[in-house]
Amino acid sequence: MKKLFSLITLTLLLTVGLSACTSDKDNEKTESEDTPPAERVVSKDELKDIVFNENFTSEEYYAELANSAESIQMNIALETAKEKNDPAECDVLATEKEQTACKDDYYVNKAREDKNMETCANIQDEGKKDICESMAINAKVNESNNPEDCEALSDPAKVQRCKDNLLKDQAIEEMNEEKCDRISDNIIQKACKDIVKIRKGN
Repeated sequence: MKKLFSLITLTLLLTVGLSACTSDKDNEKTESEDTPPAERVVSKDELKDIVFNENFTSEEYYAELANSAESIQMNIALETAKEKNDPAECDVLATEKEQTACKDDYYVNKAREDKNMETCANIQDEGKKDICESMAINAKVNESNNPEDCEALSDPAKVQRCKDNLLKDQAIEEMNEEKCDRISDNIIQKACKDIVKIRKGN
C-alpha cells in the first residue's frame, strides 16, 4: 500500500512538473511573439552608401557644407554690421572677397533704409551698385509720392520704370483702374489692372 501511494505521488509530481515546463515554454513563445525585434543600427559603411551615392560624391557633399558654412558666417557678419551700423564688422570674414561682398550688402541695405542714393557709391560690385541706386530712389519715391524724385536715376529706362511703379502703387491704393492706363510698361499696367479688379471684387 505504501509503494502504491508513493507511485501515485511521484506520478502527480511529474505531471505537475511537466505542466509547469510546458507553461514556461508557452510563455516564452508568447513573449517572443509579442516583443518587437530590436531596431537594427545602421553601420557607418551603410550610411556612407546612403549619403554618398553615385549621384552625390563625398567631395560635392563637403563642398556644399563649406558653402553653407560660409553663407552662415556671411549672414552673421552682415547682421552684426547692420545692428552696430558699422561695415567694419564684415572684416571678421576669412577672405577679402567675402568682406567686400558683406560690405556691399550692408551699403545696399543702408541706402534703402536711409533713402539715400549717395550711399551706393561705397559699393564695389557694379551690379549691386546699380540695384542699390534703384532701391534707394524707389524707397524715397514711395515716401514722397513725387514722381520727380525718379529723375535722380541716370538711366532713362529706370526713370520711367520708377514712375510706372509709383503710378501702379497709387492706382492700387486708390483702386483707380483708369490710373493704370497711364502706365507705359505693358506688364506693369496689366498687373496694376488685375490687382485693382481683385481688390474691387470684380
